[in-house]
Amino acid sequence: LRERKSDMLNSQELENYMQVLEGMFNENSESSISTMLSEFWNSWHDIANNPSGSPERIALYEHSILISDQFDTLNTDLTQLQTDLTNAMNAGINEINQITSELAQVNSQLVGMETGISIANDLRDKRNTLTSELGQYIDVKGFEQSNGSLSIITAKGCVLVNGNDSYNLVLGGTDGDRIIWESDSGVIAGDLTDNITQGKLGGWLEMRDEIIEKYKLDLNAMAKEFIWSVNQQHSQGVG
Repeated sequence: LRERKSDMLNSQELENYMQVLEGMFNENSESSISTMLSEFWNSWHDIANNPSGSPERIALYEHSILISDQFDTLNTDLTQLQTDLTNAMNAGINEINQITSELAQVNSQLVGMETGISIANDLRDKRNTLTSELGQYIDVKGFEQSNGSLSIITAKGCVLVNGNDSYNLVLGGTDGDRIIWESDSGVIAGDLTDNITQGKLGGWLEMRDEIIEKYKLDLNAMAKEFIWSVNQQHSQGVG
């Protein structure tokens, strides 16, 4: 059940940000790349019909500037969206660390109060709730120990909770955008970024590092193709 919920939240986050991307590249908008390119090539056609026409040349120049600006704007917007996702991950990681800290505290209380059945049941309910909340952000597995405490591990077998100890995730790496697991001494012990595939974090990572990155690559390729096509027209003596 926890894994299904984690998958659902992963898909939900992807869908939310896909809607943002679709808004940026809205083909029905007058400022969409396809609309502007269509107007631009119409301007070339007008010049071909009237090579010496000043209004036609001015229109072509203005369309060229608009398209260039739009390519820059879209690239900037995509980069900003990646930054927003990194910020969302940072907030999510803070939530994860808070939850794992609380889980470690509950473990400590549970082991000490296991003889008080009603209290122990309340603590187990709280622990189940916390574990469910944790699974909303990241894929985890829980293992109950013989003393009643719960150990939590995540990607690459990294321990988040072991008895009354919890271990933090942080954003690190050269650009400060990698998800790092810290050991009990606070030393960087592992980069989990490429191994987190579920929960909100998994959705944010896929959107930031795969989907948006592909949009940027495709946009860059389109811009290069546009420049090449314009230069080709110039070389043929048009404009």
